[in-house]
Amino acid sequence: MNCIENFLPAIFTLLGVAMGSLITMYVSSKNREQTKNLFSLERKDKFRMIAIEKRLEAHQKALSYWYELRDIIHEPNEEKRNDILEKAHNFWINNCLYLEKETQKRFSEAILIVKQHKTNLQIMRQEKDEKNRKEFMDNINNNWNRFNDLYDFIFSEIELVPIKSEFEEFNPLSKEESK
Repeated sequence: MNCIENFLPAIFTLLGVAMGSLITMYVSSKNREQTKNLFSLERKDKFRMIAIEKRLEAHQKALSYWYELRDIIHEPNEEKRNDILEKAHNFWINNCLYLEKETQKRFSEAILIVKQHKTNLQIMRQEKDEKNRKEFMDNINNNWNRFNDLYDFIFSEIELVPIKSEFEEFNPLSKEESK
């Protein structure tokens, strides 16, 4: 009995050390898991911010090309027309994944509308039948309206929150000052 009494404190001490080690290992693994999850979230947020920035840049450039395409629709200099059409097409190829769906689709259509506009006008002017001529003219007008709609789609799909409202949302002083 004396022997067991001597070993009992040592056994409890060993069990305490083992339990402490297990608890430490468990807490440490949970901390590593939380750190890993936090890192993953930070990485996703960073990727999301880069994608938003790239999308905004692509839509800004699409708007810029919209203006160029509009300006060359009646351009007599074929070389200049083809140069801008090619640049706009290359932009679309290299950035279409960054454009919102409707802008992506309509930008491609806008390039085609500008590319075919002169030919459509020539065909319409050469058409003798008044009914066919009117149909061509209606088609040309519809194309022009679809082309102009792209401008609005670019803006509507990239609506940004005004900086002032974002600032006021996070600045407690702006709420107090307005009282």
